Amino acid sequence: RRPVLIVRVDEASTESVAVPFQRVLVALDGTEESEAAIARAAAIVGNPNAHFTLLYVSPPLHPVLRLLASAEEFARDTDEQQAEARRYLDDAATRAAP
Repeated sequence: RRPVLIVRVDEASTESVAVPFQRVLVALDGTEESEAAIARAAAIVGNPNAHFTLLYVSPPLHPVLRLLASAEEFARDTDEQQAEARRYLDDAATRAAP
């Protein structure tokens, strides 16, 4: 079992919790508002050694693309989408770094 703390950004306090978390998952949707949750989570957790994992779920490729594209084209488009998501997460992590 792992403790879970879910906090909405607009309701979050900047106070630390009583028991600092070691691992924190922050879900992002590509907006500045969601990225604000990274700093808010760090303030709430209050543990400078906590490991943060940033999560971004890419929207699925259009179903028609799967029907019309060759397997090679579909794999290329999927790879491009994954690379774009990685770039976004890397950039978000860089912007959030102290």
